[in-house]
Amino acid sequence: MDQPAFSAPDFVVAGHVTSDLIHGERRPGGTASYAAAVAVALGLRVAVVTSAPPSPLLPPEQLGAAVYRLPAADQTVMEHRTIAGRREQYLRSRAETLSCAELPPAVQQAPVVLFGPVVWEVETSFVRAFPRALRGATLQGWLRRPGANGHIDAVDPHEWDARALLPALDAAFLSEDDLALPPRARAALLNRWAAQVRLLAVTRGAAGADLAVGGRWYAIGAMPANEVDSTGAGDAFAAAFLIRYHEAADPDEAARFAGAVASFVVEAPGATGAPRREQALARMRANPAVRLRPKT
Repeated sequence: MDQPAFSAPDFVVAGHVTSDLIHGERRPGGTASYAAAVAVALGLRVAVVTSAPPSPLLPPEQLGAAVYRLPAADQTVMEHRTIAGRREQYLRSRAETLSCAELPPAVQQAPVVLFGPVVWEVETSFVRAFPRALRGATLQGWLRRPGANGHIDAVDPHEWDARALLPALDAAFLSEDDLALPPRARAALLNRWAAQVRLLAVTRGAAGADLAVGGRWYAIGAMPANEVDSTGAGDAFAAAFLIRYHEAADPDEAARFAGAVASFVVEAPGATGAPRREQALARMRANPAVRLRPKT
């Protein structure tokens, strides 16, 4: 595994940095890209654990993040198509499953880690390799698999073994779109998952997010934003939430901060809108009514 210059990060994100094909154009993607951009903009020392060919530089390296790279013959390439008004995704190539075998001990002692798989490249054993960290994960990459012709198909969430992962985490994040279930079945499943992890956040786009804290559900509205591109907003929310929760140990403060960061990200294409910390805090101050409230 390639070793970057420093090995004592404040924030680690693990997952494939993807090359996304959108209308014939390539752009960087994956939770690792968006989370790294957010954490760097917020002033943290950031490490990315990923797998990709040795060149060229990956976007996190260009941002100033340290990249621990498991060599691979191919980068993970995702093609995005719009079919009958729906966005469909196809896996065109895949890098290697991640391993922590060659990670320096200092990286494994990082205080905050976000696991952001795209297509099952993060195994449960990898999650357990960061024993001292505040550990969070975006669940999307475990809730889908490539099917015929590489089409990304949803996994039946009732068949996914959440008990193998959620108890190893402090926080888990998903979008309401990740669960293609009727409302009653979705609510029942989320309640079961919320009983297995301290914090469970379900992002709802312009409607904000729901957050279970110790199994009790709260809701928070979205911060005002002029949306340009919503891609990566959930990844930005997850990274910012973990960072602020580690600092303040307050779910309301973390959710407000995460919502503020995500509101900047949607106002620009890709991850270019990731705000500085003072920008996010100013948006929070300008919107004091946007906060967690118990769901009835």
